[in-house]
Amino acid sequence: MRPANGFEFQELFLERTTLGGREIFAEAKDNRAIQENAYQMLYLFSYLLRDDTLEQEKKDVEQLVSNQQILDALWNAAKVTPLGIASVARLSALPSQLKKLGVSIVLPSWWDSTLATIRPQSETKPENPESSETA
Repeated sequence: MRPANGFEFQELFLERTTLGGREIFAEAKDNRAIQENAYQMLYLFSYLLRDDTLEQEKKDVEQLVSNQQILDALWNAAKVTPLGIASVARLSALPSQLKKLGVSIVLPSWWDSTLATIRPQSETKPENPESSETA
Protein backbone atom coordinates (compact mmCIF):
# COMPACT_ATOMS: atom_id res chain seq x y z
CA MET A 1 0.00 0.00 0.00
CA ARG A 2 1.45 3.36 -1.07
CA PRO A 3 1.45 6.18 1.49
CA ALA A 4 -0.99 8.93 0.61
CA ASN A 5 1.58 11.70 0.29
CA GLY A 6 5.25 12.54 0.59
CA PHE A 7 4.98 13.48 4.26
CA GLU A 8 3.51 10.11 5.18
CA PHE A 9 6.18 8.42 3.07
CA GLN A 10 8.91 10.21 5.05
CA GLU A 11 7.27 9.39 8.37
CA LEU A 12 6.99 5.73 7.40
CA PHE A 13 10.67 5.66 6.40
CA LEU A 14 11.76 7.26 9.68
CA GLU A 15 9.57 4.87 11.66
CA ARG A 16 10.94 1.81 9.87
CA THR A 17 14.59 2.83 10.23
CA THR A 18 14.60 3.37 13.99
CA LEU A 19 14.94 0.63 16.55
CA GLY A 20 14.36 1.44 20.18
CA GLY A 21 14.94 5.13 19.50
CA ARG A 22 18.26 4.43 17.75
CA GLU A 23 18.89 5.17 14.13
CA ILE A 24 19.56 1.87 12.38
CA PHE A 25 21.83 3.49 9.79
CA ALA A 26 24.11 4.73 12.59
CA GLU A 27 25.09 1.08 13.10
CA ALA A 28 26.66 0.87 9.62
CA LYS A 29 30.23 1.16 10.89
CA ASP A 30 29.83 -2.08 12.81
CA ASN A 31 27.54 -3.83 10.37
CA ARG A 32 28.58 -4.09 6.70
CA ALA A 33 25.06 -5.18 5.68
CA ILE A 34 23.65 -1.86 6.86
CA GLN A 35 26.25 0.05 4.82
CA GLU A 36 25.42 -2.07 1.77
CA ASN A 37 21.68 -1.53 2.23
CA ALA A 38 22.15 2.24 2.51
CA TYR A 39 24.31 2.21 -0.63
CA GLN A 40 21.75 0.11 -2.54
CA MET A 41 18.96 2.49 -1.54
CA LEU A 42 20.93 5.50 -2.77
CA TYR A 43 21.76 3.65 -5.99
CA LEU A 44 18.07 2.94 -6.55
CA PHE A 45 17.15 6.53 -5.69
CA SER A 46 19.74 7.86 -8.15
CA TYR A 47 18.28 5.65 -10.87
CA LEU A 48 14.73 6.77 -10.12
CA LEU A 49 15.75 10.44 -10.09
CA ARG A 50 16.96 10.16 -13.68
CA ASP A 51 14.15 7.90 -14.92
CA ASP A 52 11.21 9.91 -16.21
CA THR A 53 9.03 6.87 -16.93
CA LEU A 54 8.24 6.19 -13.26
CA GLU A 55 6.73 9.54 -12.34
CA GLN A 56 5.16 8.65 -8.99
CA GLU A 57 8.21 6.75 -7.78
CA LYS A 58 10.41 9.67 -8.80
CA LYS A 59 8.21 12.07 -6.83
CA ASP A 60 8.34 9.78 -3.79
CA VAL A 61 12.14 9.66 -3.95
CA GLU A 62 12.37 13.42 -4.42
CA GLN A 63 10.25 13.89 -1.29
CA LEU A 64 12.29 11.38 0.67
CA VAL A 65 15.77 12.66 -0.19
CA SER A 66 14.64 16.27 0.24
CA ASN A 67 14.43 15.49 3.95
CA GLN A 68 18.00 16.30 5.06
CA GLN A 69 17.73 14.07 8.14
CA ILE A 70 16.87 11.05 6.01
CA LEU A 71 19.44 11.89 3.35
CA ASP A 72 22.21 12.37 5.91
CA ALA A 73 21.40 9.06 7.61
CA LEU A 74 21.52 7.17 4.32
CA TRP A 75 24.61 8.94 2.97
CA ASN A 76 26.60 8.67 6.20
CA ALA A 77 25.84 4.95 6.40
CA ALA A 78 26.68 4.34 2.73
CA LYS A 79 30.07 6.05 2.96
CA VAL A 80 31.08 4.92 6.45
CA THR A 81 33.95 2.99 4.84
CA PRO A 82 35.36 3.85 1.41
CA LEU A 83 33.33 2.52 -1.49
CA GLY A 84 34.89 0.63 -4.36
CA ILE A 85 35.41 2.12 -7.79
CA ALA A 86 32.25 0.59 -9.29
CA SER A 87 30.10 1.76 -6.39
CA VAL A 88 31.40 5.32 -6.64
CA ALA A 89 30.83 5.25 -10.40
CA ARG A 90 27.21 4.17 -9.87
CA LEU A 91 26.61 7.03 -7.45
CA SER A 92 28.62 9.65 -9.35
CA ALA A 93 25.51 11.52 -10.55
CA LEU A 94 23.91 11.62 -7.10
CA PRO A 95 25.51 14.84 -5.79
CA SER A 96 24.31 16.86 -8.79
CA GLN A 97 20.88 15.21 -8.69
CA LEU A 98 20.53 16.21 -5.05
CA LYS A 99 21.75 19.73 -5.73
CA LYS A 100 18.90 20.16 -8.23
CA LEU A 101 16.51 19.26 -5.40
CA GLY A 102 18.06 21.85 -3.10
CA VAL A 103 19.83 19.40 -0.77
CA SER A 104 23.45 18.40 -0.52
CA ILE A 105 25.77 15.77 0.85
CA VAL A 106 29.30 16.11 2.15
CA LEU A 107 31.60 14.12 -0.09
CA PRO A 108 34.26 12.07 1.71
CA SER A 109 37.93 12.81 1.12
CA TRP A 110 38.35 9.67 -1.01
CA TRP A 111 35.46 10.50 -3.39
CA ASP A 112 37.28 12.68 -5.95
CA SER A 113 40.37 10.47 -6.12
CA THR A 114 38.19 7.41 -6.70
CA LEU A 115 36.26 9.18 -9.45
CA ALA A 116 39.54 10.27 -11.04
CA THR A 117 40.57 6.63 -11.47
CA ILE A 118 37.51 5.88 -13.60
CA ARG A 119 37.24 9.03 -15.68
CA PRO A 120 39.45 9.60 -18.70
CA GLN A 121 42.25 12.11 -18.23
CA SER A 122 40.43 14.62 -20.44
CA GLU A 123 37.50 14.72 -18.00
CA THR A 124 39.58 15.17 -14.86
CA LYS A 125 42.25 17.63 -16.05
CA PRO A 126 41.60 20.84 -17.95
CA GLU A 127 43.41 21.07 -21.23
CA ASN A 128 46.29 23.51 -21.39
CA PRO A 129 46.91 24.43 -25.05
CA GLU A 130 50.23 26.11 -24.21
CA SER A 131 51.77 22.88 -22.97
CA SER A 132 50.77 20.69 -25.91
CA GLU A 133 53.63 19.13 -27.80
CA THR A 134 53.83 18.83 -31.54
CA ALA A 135 55.23 15.74 -33.24
